[in-house]
Amino acid sequence: QWQLRSSVSATPANVAWVEAAGQALRKTLVLKQVDGKPFRALSARATNPLIRVEGLGQAIAKEQTLVVVLGKEAKAGRYAERLTLTLDDPEQPELELRVSAALR
Repeated sequence: QWQLRSSVSATPANVAWVEAAGQALRKTLVLKQVDGKPFRALSARATNPLIRVEGLGQAIAKEQTLVVVLGKEAKAGRYAERLTLTLDDPEQPELELRVSAALR
């Protein structure tokens, strides 16, 4: 059996909020290339249009700091979404993260 190792890791590994609805929620996300090779986060797509990512397209570096934002338009309830980041790392062109929220 093969054990696949990610080339780029995210901290935290998942984005989650438990907050009141009606406000924009933000979570800092740090991406690191495990071998120390420089890379860039080029774009993002989410399963919910209320989720966006700030800080894409930064200069090439061994570490990228992004901010995941859940828009203030999100209504009370539970959200279980996926966020896919497109990277210019040849070993890992995409990184998928879970994004969840429990809004009251």
